[in-house]
Parts: sequence; C-alpha cells; structure tokens
Amino acid sequence: MILKEGVKTAVMKLGPRGCAIYTGKDEILCPAFDVAARDTTGAGDCFVAGFLAAQQRGAGWRDAGQFANAAAALSVQKLGAVSGMLPFEEVEKWMRTAPVRTLGAAHV
Repeated sequence: MILKEGVKTAVMKLGPRGCAIYTGKDEILCPAFDVAARDTTGAGDCFVAGFLAAQQRGAGWRDAGQFANAAAALSVQKLGAVSGMLPFEEVEKWMRTAPVRTLGAAHV
C-alpha cells in the first residue's frame, strides 16, 4: 500500500460507500450519507474541499471524513459541480439529521 512508500496518511473516496482514511496505525471508515445521486460532477472536489475545511477548523480524521462525505452528498443531489455547496455551518446542520448508509451499502 502507499503508506509503505512513506506517505503518512491516505484518504480514499469510496464513492457511494463513503471514504476510508489510512494512517500509520489506523484504518478509519466513514459511511456515506444516504442520498439519491443526480449529478456526480464535482463531487470529488467538494469532498476534498470539505475534508480540508473541517481539518482547518480542528476536526480529527473521522469528523473530517464525515464532513467531506456530507459535502459530496450535498453536491451530488444538484446539477453541476458546485451548486450543492453550502456554508460550513449549514453542512454541519444538515449532517445532524441526514440518513447515513450502513458501511458497505451502495445505493445509487
């Protein structure tokens, strides 16, 4: 795996299953939110932006991964690359009530 090549942390999108975060000692699986995908254009960019925004605000790996999943989930429900992007606080609010898929489940 890439960690054996000297990379300290790897974050991998798993599409409709969520994401996985690999550190030197942990494998963290963050399930996706259960939404109907309308357009996946830009979802990866929204994921990365969400992950970095959460980390910049002090989130740990799991919380940053879940926030990134939320940003991507909001994105795929709208047409276009960024029309589903919301301010940070609105994404947090949405996450509190949004249904989460069970790990391994992938409904598209």
